[in-house]
Amino acid sequence: MAPESTGALITNGALAVGIGGILLKFYDEVRSLYGPSLGVMNEFVKYTETNYRKMEGAAQILYGTRNDVLNKINKDKENEPTQQCQAWIDKVNQLEKAVKILESEYPTAEKKSFREGFEFSKVLEKMHDELQSCLDQGSKIQVLVERIPPIIRVPAPKIEDKSSLYTVFTKMTDYFEDENVERIGLWGTVGVGKTAIMKNLNNSEQANALDIVIFATLPDEMNQENSKDEMNKEKLNCENEELKLKALELEKEKLRELKLKALELAKEKLRQEIAGRLKLKIEGMTKSEINFRISEELKDKKYLFLLDDVWDILDLDDIGICSNKKDSKVILASRKQNICWGMDIDAIEELKPLPIKEAVALFKEKLGTKGKHLEFRGVAEPVVKQCSCLPLLIEKVAGFFKQKDSKNWRKLLEKFQTWDYYDVDGMVEVLNKFRFCFEELDREDKKLCFLYCALHTEGYEISTNHLVECCKAEKFILDVASGHLIVGDLIDASLLEKDEKKKCLKMNKVLRNMALKISSEWEDLKFLVKAGGLEELLSDKQWEEAKRISLMDNSHRLSSLPEKLNCINLSTLFLQRNLALTAIPDKFFESMQKLRVLDLHGTRVKKLPSPFCLEGLEVLYLSCCDQLLELPSEMILQNLEVLDIRGTGIYCLPIQIRQMKKLRCLRMSFSRYDVESGKEEEHQGVISNLSLLEELVIEVKAQNRWWNNVVKHITREVSRLTKLTSLSFCFHDVESFKSFVHNTELWQDPNFTFQFCVGQHDSTRCLKSANGENIDNAITISRLIVVSNDTLELIGHKGALSLSDFGIENINELKCCIIEGCNEILTVIDARGTMESVLTRLERIYISNVPMLESIWEGHIPDGSLAQLTVLCLSECSKLTKIFSPAMIKQLSKLQHLQIEDCPEIEQIIVESENNGSEPLELPSLTELVLRDLPKLTSIWKENPLSCPSLRATKIINCDKLKSVLIA
Repeated sequence: MAPESTGALITNGALAVGIGGILLKFYDEVRSLYGPSLGVMNEFVKYTETNYRKMEGAAQILYGTRNDVLNKINKDKENEPTQQCQAWIDKVNQLEKAVKILESEYPTAEKKSFREGFEFSKVLEKMHDELQSCLDQGSKIQVLVERIPPIIRVPAPKIEDKSSLYTVFTKMTDYFEDENVERIGLWGTVGVGKTAIMKNLNNSEQANALDIVIFATLPDEMNQENSKDEMNKEKLNCENEELKLKALELEKEKLRELKLKALELAKEKLRQEIAGRLKLKIEGMTKSEINFRISEELKDKKYLFLLDDVWDILDLDDIGICSNKKDSKVILASRKQNICWGMDIDAIEELKPLPIKEAVALFKEKLGTKGKHLEFRGVAEPVVKQCSCLPLLIEKVAGFFKQKDSKNWRKLLEKFQTWDYYDVDGMVEVLNKFRFCFEELDREDKKLCFLYCALHTEGYEISTNHLVECCKAEKFILDVASGHLIVGDLIDASLLEKDEKKKCLKMNKVLRNMALKISSEWEDLKFLVKAGGLEELLSDKQWEEAKRISLMDNSHRLSSLPEKLNCINLSTLFLQRNLALTAIPDKFFESMQKLRVLDLHGTRVKKLPSPFCLEGLEVLYLSCCDQLLELPSEMILQNLEVLDIRGTGIYCLPIQIRQMKKLRCLRMSFSRYDVESGKEEEHQGVISNLSLLEELVIEVKAQNRWWNNVVKHITREVSRLTKLTSLSFCFHDVESFKSFVHNTELWQDPNFTFQFCVGQHDSTRCLKSANGENIDNAITISRLIVVSNDTLELIGHKGALSLSDFGIENINELKCCIIEGCNEILTVIDARGTMESVLTRLERIYISNVPMLESIWEGHIPDGSLAQLTVLCLSECSKLTKIFSPAMIKQLSKLQHLQIEDCPEIEQIIVESENNGSEPLELPSLTELVLRDLPKLTSIWKENPLSCPSLRATKIINCDKLKSVLIA
């Protein structure tokens, strides 16, 4: 695989002259000249020396200018050098080599013949002029341009083992080489696997070779099924035939209007998404201006635009996607063939349901170990046939069979086969089959939690904590613990999807549509969902009738709220992430005394009504309301259990919290430091009055004066809380940290989890020592790391030479480790004398700005060490000379992402060790390799090519000595 190189850029004629060309050009110009008389020889020697010194001086200034430019480039992580700048740097490098040749010849200049000496002197003069010209060019070039966003990889299901899907995928990638095909259509019924193919295209090697890949889904801004249901009722109620026809025409007209409005909203969202992917600033622009900016940004790029779930014909020019004749590709996925053709495609592929054999294999795969049970043979084929061999449906139904005892599978199959449905373009059939999965949930609390997810915007991530806390407030579940178990059951049943990296949930859009349809039939739920799809303000009647309203994510479309309402039954109100919402009318909440959940996070509200009286409220989210500087002076929230005020402008502990005695969860952050310290006395007793607290988060993101004055008192109050199970806290210094450890009994609870910062830093993650002193109490360290902790972050830590200094037994439970700015660490693990496996659970390690680091591992590597490691990122380690030994490579069977940047002394990634011979090495799971700014790197491994069968993406930048990657 050939490395990428920033040196491989287009140069103009003047800058493309090579070393030999420069010298040859100069010698040719003076070849016909004859030397002067012998009488002027002494003057000529001085003339030669003058030209040499001038060339030398100009060269030094030019090299310094180049080095300044390189430093600027290396420090800027958001931008990259322009092609013009890179060509200029290459030119300077070429001139430097030419100057070195002349410098090597200068000592023998006096021994040259007169003619040769004269020619040499003229070459020195010409070289000076060339250096000066290059210096002048450097002063005029644009150095940096915004870096092209890299490919954003998305979790994609494996399709290589599904020949029907993989065949279509391969056909799609073949079109990448066909210059006559620019737009490609992919069509097939819902759930057939179109999105799986689109995600794999996004992650493909072919996409990796392009300038940029944009993956988007056409937002569905209308619930067409509900609209049709309402209008069908109107039509069926007409007994007169003529009136029925009129009703039918009215239905068609209303649907057309709804579709047009929905399409305009969808295009608006697409423009925002594409502009965001291109990092364009489009605030205040009209749609025409946004389209122009997008098309201008893409016109010189070879791009891939993937648009999934296209439910209506739209003009791509109207979202800025224009043909640029650069072999760019547009791939559209739709349920309908005519929509693809209506968008002027050049080629089309149909994706059909899986063959029976593949469908059965998929069903077996999703059942896991239960797929080996004898009962599988009797139900597998009928189940997949009932699922119409659609992968999406097979996966979901398998989740339910997996949960049931295999002895009951036949009864479950009989229910599934007798489930009634009718078909309208395939959608209703699939929805009803999914509904069977929903109806088979064994408890109503699971059903309610699942339906509640539909209040969230389509495609958005749902925080697990948010879902559980809201459902508890709504009395759908008993407590937080059972709520998390229910979420786990919904994931196991394939009704919700979990993102392990972000610790959040997602709801498939087909399932969300089904959930909205079901919720409309449950009288007690009464959802009103306009999440991201608000066209006009709600009527008073809509406000009054709904019990749960979601108006989240309406950006600038929701800027005001009604002055006064009669919402006596409203229990949930989602208003989060409405950026234009800055004010709440004083009487807006007056009638909402049954409101249990209020989410205002991410809005721009500057204040809340005062008095703020919501007697039934149990959950209040105000996080990221950065314009909110204080809470109302009078707050009557006697039943509040969850309060989140992180990311607000509130700089000290609000005394109003003292009266919220039922609080179980309190999350705060203090980031402002430019305020006068005060109110130090008022905070006392606020925390200790919250005796029921189970979760406490206090983040200090800067040197907050108020916090520095009160942290000791608050630490004492926190140490007296007896019901805490989760604590995130920033200790001012080591002494306050030690005091807390000795005064609290929380360690006695095996379920107690924590995130501690010791010292001043701008983030908090599990155990930290941030710019603090050495925590020298070995017992304290042991207790800290062993008690349910899986992340260690050392920021500016002093005193430790390696992680091993904390005790191997104390770090073996870690899953994530971050080391940054630790000036004394020499190696990460010193395993000399250790025979037991080390860091057997570690999954991710990030090491940055550790200037004295010389190695990652010292000593013997016992089997099983680093066996779970998937991510290793190294940057700015100026003394690091070695990374892996062959023995270490053999332990890294699960390593997926390897990134090494700005480590100037590294010559090899894998260093030879004694007696390792030429035994082949393999990183079987490695999918992405990034090597950047490694000037001395000459090879990955000198012995043999490193086998990386799963490698999909390789980025090698500014590694000029690396001639061959040698990866098999």
